[in-house]
Amino acid sequence: MAIFNFGNENNDKDSSWHNDGYIVGTYFTCPDNGTIDEIKAYLTKVIGAKVKCAIYKHSDGSKLGVTEEHTFTDANEEWVTFAIEGSVSVEKDEVYWLFFWSNSSSVNFWYASSVPTISDAMNKSYNSWPDTFSGLGASGREYDIYAVCSTIPLPVSLAAEINPNAFTGYHCFQEQFQKRRGDGKIPYKTPDGTLYRSAPSG
Repeated sequence: MAIFNFGNENNDKDSSWHNDGYIVGTYFTCPDNGTIDEIKAYLTKVIGAKVKCAIYKHSDGSKLGVTEEHTFTDANEEWVTFAIEGSVSVEKDEVYWLFFWSNSSSVNFWYASSVPTISDAMNKSYNSWPDTFSGLGASGREYDIYAVCSTIPLPVSLAAEINPNAFTGYHCFQEQFQKRRGDGKIPYKTPDGTLYRSAPSG
């Protein structure tokens, strides 16, 4: 299992959004198939403020998954990790919205400006996430937010089909056995574990 990210991992400080009552975010293309473990966002925290994140499909605006909610006890500016709730799968080359939302107008969500129109906002009082996202209009911002994902491991049978040499231990043994015999035949092993130079007849 491998880890991959998608989103904006830079702590850009061109400007920031700090209005409560708005869901804000940017859409990104996912580079691989996998499941989301967490969403990270770069922001300025405020004591007592609440913040949470979510992922939506860009194609139809439907909600795919949400994170835990943080209530801040300090006022630092930093990357904040939001654990995803449940199991959320993403697909290679699909486009997804990554959003954050706060109940405080003093929390700053940082972004890079002068970028393509890949962000949007939705006017909604802080509460539960809506089932679909309906934006106010795209803007040229790239928020500092990204998803941390794990690849989905292939079933053993499929992995062997794609890469027969993946099981190196067995193949190394097989190769050495054949070299010692010199006949290139594949060894045969009975159910009780007995190894023969060739398959028994009958």
